[in-house]
Amino acid sequence: MGAKPKKFSNSATKWDKHAWLATSQHKDTSLATFVSPICDIKIAACKAGLHSISWEMGDPCDELKAREVWGDVTSHSGPDCQHIEEAAQWLRSFFRNPHQRTPAPKLCYGQVKAVSCIPIWEKLKDEVGPGETISYGQLAALCGNPKASRHVGYAMGHNSFGLVVPCHRVVTAGGALGNYCRGRKNPLKVWLHEHERAPPSAEPAKR
Repeated sequence: MGAKPKKFSNSATKWDKHAWLATSQHKDTSLATFVSPICDIKIAACKAGLHSISWEMGDPCDELKAREVWGDVTSHSGPDCQHIEEAAQWLRSFFRNPHQRTPAPKLCYGQVKAVSCIPIWEKLKDEVGPGETISYGQLAALCGNPKASRHVGYAMGHNSFGLVVPCHRVVTAGGALGNYCRGRKNPLKVWLHEHERAPPSAEPAKR
């Protein structure tokens, strides 16, 4: 029988900005743009790991149109950073075949303010695979606190590691999409679900 999951609290631990800024490994952030099959994706990282993966699209999101040419990294700025390329390689693998077991890029949690979200993100990343979904309440129970579904919603809303921490796989108790990026990018969530449920040999889902 496995160890009992560690419980998390509903309150975020206070973030000491000055202590964070004093940690030199987080100061120099590199930025790059990854050309995905449907839109550009902004990658930010430092030498300690990935800071964010974010969608560069309209708000609410524009009509999703498949691109024939994708996978390049463009407009790189900042110092050379291996975690940028690691993230880009992971994204290429995800869009070719989300079921392929490609090692996830290292995440830099040193720049996260709401540290109580971290165990929720880790549990989601490790336990809910491509093509699967989980409700907010189920994820709260999986983390050891069944009554904390609202805090799970908070963690999903503050997830900066898009796709790597797959908040698009979290749905309502009734199986509805919920509000992806506060509902402004629900068409993107639909696309991601279709992409992950497509046969492994298929090209990225087209709309």
